[in-house]
Amino acid sequence: AEQVARHLVLLDLPLTADRLEQLIGRVDRIGQAAEVEIHVPTVAGTPQARLRRWFDEALRVFETPWHGTPAIDREFGGALVESLLADDEDAIAAVVARGRERNAQILDELEHGRDRLLELTSFDGEAAAALRESIDQTEEGPELEQFMLDAFERAGIEAEWIGDRSYTLRTGPSYRRPFPGFHGQEMAVTFDRETGLAHPERVLLGFDHPMVRDTLDDLLAHEAGNAAVVRLDDDRAGWCLEAIYVAEPTVARELRADRFFPPTPIRVVVDAGGDEAAIDAERARREAAEIDARVLTLPDVARRIPALVEAARELAEARGPAIADAARARMQDELAPLVDRLTELTAVHPSVAPELEAARAEQRALDDGLAKHRIRLEALRLIVLAPRP
Repeated sequence: AEQVARHLVLLDLPLTADRLEQLIGRVDRIGQAAEVEIHVPTVAGTPQARLRRWFDEALRVFETPWHGTPAIDREFGGALVESLLADDEDAIAAVVARGRERNAQILDELEHGRDRLLELTSFDGEAAAALRESIDQTEEGPELEQFMLDAFERAGIEAEWIGDRSYTLRTGPSYRRPFPGFHGQEMAVTFDRETGLAHPERVLLGFDHPMVRDTLDDLLAHEAGNAAVVRLDDDRAGWCLEAIYVAEPTVARELRADRFFPPTPIRVVVDAGGDEAAIDAERARREAAEIDARVLTLPDVARRIPALVEAARELAEARGPAIADAARARMQDELAPLVDRLTELTAVHPSVAPELEAARAEQRALDDGLAKHRIRLEALRLIVLAPRP
């Protein structure tokens, strides 16, 4: 902004440095073209003249930014008022001398402490650039668009393409239960940010949009789709059971253990004898075709499935400790440097000690809690292996 004033005349000094800093800041702005000249006319021997000495000689408010520490007001407030009203200059001279020494000590502590704190919040340009590139690739990628189109189709919503990754959604003949975020009979959506800005009537769907989030939550919470029977062409004949287990921590929610140990899927495939089988997950996803679920009523299949589920669980539980150990390692890599920095900072600022103890307690609780995890069954799929023709 254009500088409109560069002279500040203070006819009545406030009693606190915080208030004085606010007054100076009204004129001393970022981007100004010239330095601000501060004029403080006073009469020798008056309280205002002594207050000017305090701000100028002890706190140096007129020449350097004021850091706003309340310690000065707490320690010198009463003595300062008494010295301003004293009969001579000796009292203010003593307060100014002590204030100058204390202010220098506080500034030194702040400078040393700031170096440590900056390490916690410093901007990492390379990491930011990588994050931005990842976000751009995710937004431009087809995964979310294809997922939502599949979800619309399963729900009985017809999606008509209208260009620029945009669709008009309409209820179809098979639409039964309400779809999250879909209101009325028709709505327009887009998966392209620029299109969404140019066409405000189209709902921009991203991973953070409530319709997408609620669709994912509904999919994960609903039992539909957790079990299936498929056919897969293979060199072998027979059948096997594919089980998806999820490893997850059991610590208190406030510890936010999912930062290091998010719900982690464990895929296990066992053959009819209960031994682990090698079937490529991507091929099984891409090539498997649904078949009549009445195969589950075959005596041999129905009799063996409970035992195979337990065999798959044992294999999944055997993999759990490695996942938990990796989570603990990630936690230590992130929290240990923080604890070390707070330890060094506490040596300079004893007031940081409660934060250090809280960080140590969090580290101990997570280290113990992440080692304790549970394995839960998420989905089952019976794969019938049919010899290739």
